Amino acid sequence: MQNPIDLVLLTGFLGSGKTTLLNALLTDHHDRRTGILMNEFGKVGIDGALVRQADAEAGMTVYEVADGSIFCTCKSASFVAGLRMFARLPEGRRPERLIVEASGMSDPSGLSRLLRDNRLAGDYAVTSVACLVDAVRFVKVVHTLPAVRRQVEAADLVILNKIDLVDEGDVTRVESMIAEINGQATVARSSFGRIDEDALWEGTSRDLAGELVSCSVPESRPAALDLTADGVSRAGLDRFLREALELTYRMKGWLRVGGSWCFVSDNSGRIEFVEQSPPAGQPAGLSVICAPEHSDRVAALWRAATEAA
Repeated sequence: MQNPIDLVLLTGFLGSGKTTLLNALLTDHHDRRTGILMNEFGKVGIDGALVRQADAEAGMTVYEVADGSIFCTCKSASFVAGLRMFARLPEGRRPERLIVEASGMSDPSGLSRLLRDNRLAGDYAVTSVACLVDAVRFVKVVHTLPAVRRQVEAADLVILNKIDLVDEGDVTRVESMIAEINGQATVARSSFGRIDEDALWEGTSRDLAGELVSCSVPESRPAALDLTADGVSRAGLDRFLREALELTYRMKGWLRVGGSWCFVSDNSGRIEFVEQSPPAGQPAGLSVICAPEHSDRVAALWRAATEAA
């Protein structure tokens, strides 16, 4: 019998900074004993490509599950397959620790039950559940998206990220809301996803034995759009992003803009452009998550922007 793998579950709404935090950890601590299981709600895995690109020499094993939440019935089998893969790796490759970066739309309240039902409870020790909270957008989304509240409820560590983008009064307000939802959680302030790594592995997580709830029903599943084009002008892209920003939860991906590659990402209401080619084998396009009632409008805005180009 091998020792169980310590598991940290990293949750947080779309764009809260989970991948930034993960890359910061990998940059500071190249630990070959750590595995990574990444979950992307959109159809195309983008965050996994970003982690591989930032940590190409660390020798870590990255497993991805895209197009849904790993805690929904529609994707739990893929999640279990990834957990089994890490647990069955041979000596020398089997990680001592596993970080699970869950989709921004995940409800993690059924993690312990999922491990027990699939006979994995002996392979993993859930060390902590850490939830990233976007200090800019939390007040807006917590009342409209049940998954955001569930993530805070399940956490023993809440990382209040992006405090550099709001004033002290806003930070205090969000901290009060977090305390009302989960008064037992430790709250740590952060900017750019920076956190003391020890805090992730010293938690006291509770038994998460909730139900696995399907994200495929209209009431709980946002629309995931994969927007592609041979190229788009900067003016057309700017117009699309400006008009679509309030209609979407998350936008990110690689696009050819004016003949040059760039990585586009929204960050708490701001758009960021990085001149960067997609990693080898990575599909180009913009992954967009939005409410179902906005999907047709977003698609129409994209057609208008690309047809103009």
